[in-house]
Amino acid sequence: KDRGIVSLSIQSDSKTLINSIINRSPAPELYGVVADILCISAAFESVSFRWILREENTNADLLAKQVLSVNEAFMAST
Repeated sequence: KDRGIVSLSIQSDSKTLINSIINRSPAPELYGVVADILCISAAFESVSFRWILREENTNADLLAKQVLSVNEAFMAST
């Protein structure tokens, strides 16, 4: 938003998450995540959500796993 971005296209390989966002009826275990996504997305003029195949999401999945690994190592050291 601070960089002037007004529209987002969000893709996920989690069909449950995308359906929860689109239908605004999350499963109990996703309620907090969906609420955060909807709150943040309200700041933009246009936001689209799309489910993609897991095979199309390998780069993002690897990046997320690397970040989680670094965070877990950091938390273990504190």
